[in-house]
Amino acid sequence: MNDKLNRMPMPFEETVQLISNTDEITPDMHIALSKATDRKDYGTGVLEKRIKENLKSMLCSFLDFVKAANQMDLKVKRTIYYGTGPGTPEYEKKAAAYKAGELFLEQAILEILEKDKNGNFEIDGVLSAVIHYTMGAGTETGEIMESVVKYMHNGEIDLVNIGEEFGDVFWYSSNLFDLLNLRYEVIMAKNSKKLILKRYKNGGFSESQAINRDTNSERTVLAQGISDIPPTLLDGQKQNGKTSEDDAEIRERHLEDCVQELYDLIDDTGVVTAKVSKKAIEIYNKAEIRVRDKKAS
Repeated sequence: MNDKLNRMPMPFEETVQLISNTDEITPDMHIALSKATDRKDYGTGVLEKRIKENLKSMLCSFLDFVKAANQMDLKVKRTIYYGTGPGTPEYEKKAAAYKAGELFLEQAILEILEKDKNGNFEIDGVLSAVIHYTMGAGTETGEIMESVVKYMHNGEIDLVNIGEEFGDVFWYSSNLFDLLNLRYEVIMAKNSKKLILKRYKNGGFSESQAINRDTNSERTVLAQGISDIPPTLLDGQKQNGKTSEDDAEIRERHLEDCVQELYDLIDDTGVVTAKVSKKAIEIYNKAEIRVRDKKAS
């Protein structure tokens, strides 16, 4: 995989000639062109050193980003487009799930920082590239949100700006897909299968189907053909005769148990107390132990 990071992209002169003579390109062409304008120093130690020096602030910003996205999904998107606002059972259960996930991330960050403090956390070129691509895609979505606010304010949408920001998201996505051996066509097909064949199989969109998802069934569709992804990057590999689907099913099952346990601890008002927060961490730690024990058996 590091060899793929360091491979030579299309000669820059060729990219200039190619893009100068066309206004439309295919996903594969975009991947090649994106690679030509990407950094070439992943794995050299330069970026990895910077990440280590800024590890705490980076991880904390990731957590803040996740919390903000969760709140937007819970309090705004789901309330408006799914009709599951505060006071509904769906809202309270999703709030508990998000809170549990955030507590788990907080615990994971503390463990990463402790490992780094003890000299047991290393960052290679693949990880530094993945961080760059995913963090970049995230920050570009923030700029898209900014353009929406401007649209609401002045009544005009800046199509040039919208196109630019989504184009930047595509750039980061193209480089990430190339690194992880993912293909646009396959990912888009999987997404359509998930939505048409699983989530909205009863005649298209409905709020009830959007809320009551069979995530295990959807995961099965999405996981098909992913097992050839390099083992150092994703869970899509065989380990000790078990596939990533085995691990995914175990984790999904325990996640549901954890969320239900946490949900049961929250009163009717949906208030998450310090006691509940502490209990959530205990629940997740137990779940992780159960996962490891299951994989070892």
